[in-house]
Formats: sequence, structure tokens, C-alpha cells
Amino acid sequence: MKRDGYIIEEIIDQKNLEDSFDTVVRGTERKNSVEGKWLIANREWFLAQVKQEIISGHLNLMPMHRTPTDEELRNGGFHTRDIWEAGKLRHIQVFCMAARIKVNAVMEVADRHIKRRFIRTTSSSIKGRGMHDLKAYIEHDLRKRGNIRYWYQDDIRKCYETVVQDFVMYAYRHVFKDETFLRLIEQFTRMLPEGISMGLRSSQGSLNLLLSVYLDHYIKDQMGCKYTYRYCDDNVAGASSKRALWAQRDMMHERIGMIGQEIKPTERVFPAECGLDFLGYVIYPSHTKLRKRVKQNFARKLSKVKSRKRRMEIVGSLWGMAKHCKSVHLLKALLYPSEYNRIKKKIDKMKQFSELGISYKPADGKKRFPNRAVQLRQLTNVRIEVLDYEDSVKTKYGERCLVMFRDTRTNELSKFFTDCEEMKQALAAAKDMGEIPFSTVIAAEYFGEGKTKYKFT
Repeated sequence: MKRDGYIIEEIIDQKNLEDSFDTVVRGTERKNSVEGKWLIANREWFLAQVKQEIISGHLNLMPMHRTPTDEELRNGGFHTRDIWEAGKLRHIQVFCMAARIKVNAVMEVADRHIKRRFIRTTSSSIKGRGMHDLKAYIEHDLRKRGNIRYWYQDDIRKCYETVVQDFVMYAYRHVFKDETFLRLIEQFTRMLPEGISMGLRSSQGSLNLLLSVYLDHYIKDQMGCKYTYRYCDDNVAGASSKRALWAQRDMMHERIGMIGQEIKPTERVFPAECGLDFLGYVIYPSHTKLRKRVKQNFARKLSKVKSRKRRMEIVGSLWGMAKHCKSVHLLKALLYPSEYNRIKKKIDKMKQFSELGISYKPADGKKRFPNRAVQLRQLTNVRIEVLDYEDSVKTKYGERCLVMFRDTRTNELSKFFTDCEEMKQALAAAKDMGEIPFSTVIAAEYFGEGKTKYKFT
């Protein structure tokens, strides 16, 4: 895959800067803080400064609303906070809101570019790919395909702290060639003497990219392992035999060792019938349950809280996880009978969305076609049936013509976007003649500088 070129223009785009500001300075608490009030009062001037810093290739991550502390001056803009998370002591680097706005502006664009480099079963800190998305993939492969009999599960030891910074920069240079952008990324990456920061927005994308380049694509593409899943530094693989998984395990150790890290000795291969403890759930071949520790934590919280409002907040959080698995009697077991009956009564009265008779009507009156979008290059020399189209549909790339079609190979309904004048003229002519739908084959003409033109034949 070709490296992405000049992306600084995308980063310094005013809308991207404004969105980054609004993403960080949100909520009553942040807006009413001393720094929040200063940022809001100096918004235009601040964003102009951010733009100039990004163009220069170096960001000032120090607080701007006050004099930096000695620790912040010593560390380059952050102070350290120790927190306990899941029984582990973690050292978190805390940055001011001004620094987070700047980093967010850079990484919002970078993440869009690197997302398409990931395999589909890579998750965590990726827009649209949370734990429930990955869980659904695992359940589908386990129950629909039927050839996963064993699981292999591992975890990288002290992942963030042991990352080798040179390998991170190699991974970025493997994807990007914009030197100004790479200087910004290098500033984020080399902020600590060793490893990468656990409090900086860039670190999540950097870790995903590093493991994607050195691990995911090798396991998936080179070894041909179909069922491999990763959530941050937690890896899971499925296969029909233990032998295949032990071979994959050896390769995992080799690839992780190449980048100077190691896998915890807690790794294991086990039958699928025992249940896969992953993402807060235990996934069995026939059903899914909440992890025991999750249920215990919720029960302990509820036993200590008497406030009705706070109890409902905890119940809401529990319900957000329980609704994705088989936990019919969990709420009844944890709540007071009066609380349970009140919630059940509300749920019983609640209507399904399909019963409301609501349908989406775009403000511009244009058709949207609720089908999967495909790229034109995927349809080259393929016979399709053009069923309908809509011109001048607004997209992030400008106005495009949206075409709904049927793939004759699979009989599947899909859609594609095009800005080709020849295609748009052909569609308009066919409509005037009353000849839509029609059958055609899409051909591609290639020109210099990587330009391609598509047309109906």
C-alpha cells in the first residue's frame, strides 16, 4: 500500500481545529474550570496559535493560562499521577486542556488515515470499533462458521512502558511521508525516556499501528490465520486444532520479540466449550455471559450506595453491559424488589422503534439508499444492474452522484459514489429515455500520475 502524502493541510483545516477544541472543552466542569474559561475567552487567538505551531512541526504542550510548574517544565508539559486500575498501579501522564486540543487536532486526522490499514478485527480506541463490535465478530465466527474448537489467548507484558520508540517511528514512516507530520509524531513518541505516554491521545493510535504493522498483518496475511482478534494489547486466536494455535503462539512470540516486547506467561490454549473470558464477557459456543468479576464489582457498588439517583446510574451502567449477553435474572438478583418492578414496568411500557412509524427524511430531499457502499475499483470488469441514482448528494469530498446497483455475481444490492461526468451524463440520458434499470459492465481507463477514469460499457 502506498504511503500517505501531505496531510498537514487536513490537520490545520479550521473545522478540524474547531472540532478538536469542542471535543476537549466540553461538559460543565471543564468549561467552568480556570483553564476552560481562559480557553473559551481566547478561542480565536488560541486556534490561530495552534495552527502556526502545527505548521512549524513542533507543539508547545505547556499550560498557557498559567505559569508551568517545575515538574511540567522538567517533563515537557505533563505531571504524573498514580492510579489503581483493575488491581494494577499505573503511572499516568496528565496534560492540560490546551495540550490535549493540539494533540487531538493532529491525531483526529492521523487516525482516519491509519484506520484503513488495520485488519477488521483490530479494536480499541478506533472510531466505530469498540468492545461490543469486536465481541459481535467473535460470536459470529464462533457460532456461524462452526470450526473454532480451541482458543489461544495472550497479553503483552507492560505494553505501553516497554514500547521501543524507534519501532513506533518506523511504523509511522511505513504509512506516512509528510515530514512535518512525522516531526509532530516524533515529539509525542519520544516524550518519555522509554515507552510511550499512557495519558496522551497519540499513544493509543501509535500502539495500534505498531502492532498492526509488525503483528496483525503478518499473522493474518502471511500465516493465513482466519480467526485472530486484538483489543489493545490483548490477543485472541481461534482454530480447529491445538497444533495450529501452538504454531501461531510461537510466531506471536517471535514477532513480539522483534519489537523488543514480551508476552506474559499467563497465555494459554483451551477448548472453546470452557468459555472465552474476553472484553468483560465469557463467550461460549451457544451463549454469552457477563464476566464473574464484573458482576461482583456491580454488586459491591450497589451494596454500598443508598442514594436512589446514584443507584440508578450504576444500574444504567450495568444494563449497558448486560443487554449484550444472557443476563435475564441479573438485575432481579441485585436490586431491591421495588427498584426492579419500577424498571420492569418502564421497559414493558416502552415501544419498539418500528412501532413509532418514524422514517428518516434528509433535509436536502435526496435519496440515500440503505445499502453497503463499495469503491468503483472493486467493480472493474464486473457486470452490474443499475437500479436507481441520485445526483448532487453532499459528502465530505463535495457533491457526488450516488448509484444503487445489483451485483450479478452475488445478487447483492450495493451503492457507489462517482464524480465522473461521463457516468453522470449516461445516467441522466438513460433516465430521460426511461431505460433505468439497465445492465452494464464498468471499465477503467488509466492515465498518468495515478489517475483513473471509470465508465459504463
